Amino acid sequence: MSRTSPKSYYLKAFLTISIFLIGVIMIVYAMHRPPVAEFAKIQPPKDEADGEGDQEKRDEWFMQQRMYPFGRIPDDARRRAWLSRPTEASLLSPAAAPSWRSIGPNPTTSGFPNNWGVTSGRINAIAVSPANSQIMLIGGATGGIWRSTNGGTSFAPVSDSQVDLAVGSIVFAPSDPNTVYAGMGDKGSAYFGSGVWK
Repeated sequence: MSRTSPKSYYLKAFLTISIFLIGVIMIVYAMHRPPVAEFAKIQPPKDEADGEGDQEKRDEWFMQQRMYPFGRIPDDARRRAWLSRPTEASLLSPAAAPSWRSIGPNPTTSGFPNNWGVTSGRINAIAVSPANSQIMLIGGATGGIWRSTNGGTSFAPVSDSQVDLAVGSIVFAPSDPNTVYAGMGDKGSAYFGSGVWK
């Protein structure tokens, strides 16, 4: 029986462990990488008429383009993309430069997998009382109606006890600022409404 030298033994052990680790890495990568064939199935509309009536098909194609090659949109991708864009400040005078800043609400992570990542919700409607500019109402796509009595510094929910939280529009009645009409439902996300509330 021949003896293996210590150098040879350590070299074989190193190679065996290396091959094992490379195999594990390849398996983990394959498990988390979406199959390229799935992305190949999603084709853009060939012309305007091809995708015109199929909103779901257009939405799927749009999202797949942003998910490749990871199979999901990374958290905070939209904000990072926005921050990485070339600035337009050089085209504007300092007085005309935009001064927008986020004041909230703070983003949350959706409870549904692969559902846009970190988001804050969408406002569909804003109404300011014609009698008192400190009174404001906002309507969320699926977040209900919120009221501010301090010009928008803070808001409190006023419709959480109702069956419908999808708000499409809000308006104060021109004839009576104490009357508000809210059109319920959100066409953008296919939430049916319960009509018009008063």
